[in-house]
Amino acid sequence: SLDFYYLDINEKKEKFLKIISGLIDYTYTNEVTNDEILLLFREQFDCIGNIDNPVFKYISNLLASILSKKETDPFVVLQTISILSQIIAFRIMNNTTLKALNKSNFETEDLVTIKNITLNQIELNIDNLIKNKV
Repeated sequence: SLDFYYLDINEKKEKFLKIISGLIDYTYTNEVTNDEILLLFREQFDCIGNIDNPVFKYISNLLASILSKKETDPFVVLQTISILSQIIAFRIMNNTTLKALNKSNFETEDLVTIKNITLNQIELNIDNLIKNKV
């Protein structure tokens, strides 16, 4: 398992947000197709989602370290899923979002706004968890 004991809480948070930022960037590139996002979404309904994937394990392990819990703790698992869901939300609701914006495609400005909204919400959540020692 991954161990982040050598980092203080601020370094853990910084590393966590850097990883999340990279995931957001990757999710909203042309490298990830709408079909792949829908496949990820569909996997959850069909109960074939893979929680052994390296991204899930790394994020949950780092989050567990931030919260001083085990990565198998139900709270950590649910928080990890919530965070990953926030990252892909705008891709899952792609058509609805574009229709609401009266656009056919996201523009660079939209993607920057989506990233900022998502990253800020996740950071607020992490700060709240740290502050309340959940």
